Amino acid sequence: MLFARLSSTFACLAVALLAGTTSAGPVVLERDDASSANSLANITSSYQAFVKSFRNTTLVDDVFTAEFYQTPSTPSLADSKPGTILRIEKVTGGPKEAKFGQLPEGSTLWRINYVSVDYQNKHVPATGFVLAPYVKSNKTVAWAHGTSGITRECAPSDQAQLYYGWRAVFQLVAQGYNVVAPDYAGQGSDTQFNYVEAVTHAYDVTNAVAAAKSAIPELNIDKWAVVGHSEGGMTAWSTTEYQSGLKTSDGFLGGVSLAPSMNPREINARTLATTESRALVEQQGSVFYTINVFESIRRIFPTLSRDRYLTDLGKKYLDLYLAGGCFPAATMFFGSIKVDSLWKDYTWPTAREALQWAKLIKSEGRARLTKPLLVLQGDMDEAVWPTINHETFDAHCKKFDNKSPIQFVFYKNVLHAPIIHAGSPRWFAFLEDLFANRKPRDFSHCKTLNVTGVEQH
Repeated sequence: MLFARLSSTFACLAVALLAGTTSAGPVVLERDDASSANSLANITSSYQAFVKSFRNTTLVDDVFTAEFYQTPSTPSLADSKPGTILRIEKVTGGPKEAKFGQLPEGSTLWRINYVSVDYQNKHVPATGFVLAPYVKSNKTVAWAHGTSGITRECAPSDQAQLYYGWRAVFQLVAQGYNVVAPDYAGQGSDTQFNYVEAVTHAYDVTNAVAAAKSAIPELNIDKWAVVGHSEGGMTAWSTTEYQSGLKTSDGFLGGVSLAPSMNPREINARTLATTESRALVEQQGSVFYTINVFESIRRIFPTLSRDRYLTDLGKKYLDLYLAGGCFPAATMFFGSIKVDSLWKDYTWPTAREALQWAKLIKSEGRARLTKPLLVLQGDMDEAVWPTINHETFDAHCKKFDNKSPIQFVFYKNVLHAPIIHAGSPRWFAFLEDLFANRKPRDFSHCKTLNVTGVEQH
């Protein structure tokens, strides 16, 4: 999840997706957004242009009508066990493959539609993809993606290069891992998406692995680990907690949490708390990320009032955002908006509904771990709060007398997205040790390490 400007890598991805497809430039909104040049009509027209450009890059024209993303009548969703496969589609070698861009050579791609559960333990449909290397592998990684948007059309299984491409997904396949990647229930599938809801994202990961194992037995998915970034980093942490609490193992080995968005309510509370923090998030260009969490809370606790907290312009922006476009369009369009253009009351992260939501989603890292978890964090992260993540780590270790199998590694002068590559030697070595049934090298319970880059010595 991202609450300040995404790293330059993802910003460049947004530019690349939209370049050449529309003449509309970024809409610059001032605090008194009443000028005719930036009227609500012009704002709507400009945003719709960005959304159209984004949709030109997706596999299907409309996830709301595309057959794969519909929930079939059989098998019955309500009567099926979590992890049951509902649909499977082999993409490689078919007419749709080219839409994904260049996949790793020799790899095979499937999309899956399967049964998961929500925070009320209700059965819900979820979608995702499976990408396998050419040579049969007995190593599987569940990949948990970062923020892609907050609507149904934001499924990575429908996006160019499966959203993360060579930054993560393709790199894993090139190293010989099967990749099982949930979209998260409600992104792609026909159900409500609950953004940064850690515990249900963990269910989606676990059930995606079970579905892939049953639907594609030739992949030999007996042992697996989870790796995730940002919102997915939080998901990897939560999945490791969830798997640690199961009475019987399903082959889970451990997790890697890259720049996780732990405790998103607290992130927003600190982001909006002071003049300085609000100015910083404006400078970084991602005020609109606060809307993501606000909307996620409202989907479960609708009494959190739009009228009380959002300006009229803020309500218009939220309505546009919910109409589509996902992360690339939102990044391009909302980059220059001001905090007080969206919010007339900054206190919503401390509202009763927000506090109840925080307890429900279980994103504070307080559950017992029996499987190892490696957390990597850039100390210059502009998207999540490094201090909150380390406070979460410290509180967890204190609760379990510093005996929990978790390690936190700071990377000096590293931003949000670059932590994936900057930390890759360490987290790939960690995975290698897990699958070799070895104690992870250079890994100590409840220890914080600091890594300095070559050019900084």
